[in-house]
Amino acid sequence: MGTGATRALRRTGHVPVSMYGKGQTPLNLSIEERFLVKEMKDKGFYSHLFEVKVAGKDQTVLVRDVQKHPVSDRPLHLDLLKVDASSVIKVDVAIRTLNEEKSPGIKMGGVMTLLRHDLPLLCSPSHIPEFIDIDLSGLKMGAAVHLEDLNLPEKVKVEHPEKIETLLTISQPRVSTSKGEGAADEAGDSEEKDESKAE
Repeated sequence: MGTGATRALRRTGHVPVSMYGKGQTPLNLSIEERFLVKEMKDKGFYSHLFEVKVAGKDQTVLVRDVQKHPVSDRPLHLDLLKVDASSVIKVDVAIRTLNEEKSPGIKMGGVMTLLRHDLPLLCSPSHIPEFIDIDLSGLKMGAAVHLEDLNLPEKVKVEHPEKIETLLTISQPRVSTSKGEGAADEAGDSEEKDESKAE
């Protein structure tokens, strides 16, 4: 689709779409921008399966990429991957934390840091989980959650698990000492002035 046609399409409130599949020629489609923006607000957007009607036939697709405007963040282009029910695909699934109120570490003022917001998974389309949940119940100050601590669904594997270590930590909040240092400096200056007067 040319630049002129793409701009004309966007002026009608639509976003250009490229749908591709293994051994197939990519198809140029379009989607309503308001619908796409609404779906993108869902944390599981990139792991959801969508049904797209092409030439009267329903096609199951997965979002592969969304190109956005660098300033407005509006979606400019959408890439969809046609998936086969029997194939194993790679999909990024969002990590979701649960039961923060049941974490002793967080209750004591600890800071929870999520080091990864999603996990690259390998599975068939029918086994894609909506989220990967991390239960914070019982986690104390200084606790860390690693990949091996997760209970992944059956028939789901992590791509390159050797590259993934810590997923989440609960640590002591940082205490700023700048105010105290300033007070100490002021005290030092005062002492120097007193000594000068004594001389």
